Amino acid sequence: MGQVVFPGMKTLAPGMNELTALTPVGNYGIQASWKDGHDTGIYSFEMLRGIFESKRLSQETLEQIDAQLSS
Repeated sequence: MGQVVFPGMKTLAPGMNELTALTPVGNYGIQASWKDGHDTGIYSFEMLRGIFESKRLSQETLEQIDAQLSS
């Protein structure tokens, strides 16, 4: 998961954030596999929903993007 530069600090390696697979885990979450080979961690649907809700774009922002794409 990146190269350690200083203790606690890693560099980003090309491809390390590219998703290769999502595997269901029971009825409560998913496990992600990444291009750099790591696949640790289970992400609950509740946690993913919370992230989605906190990062959702406002209707105004979506309209601005749509207007720019239409120009």
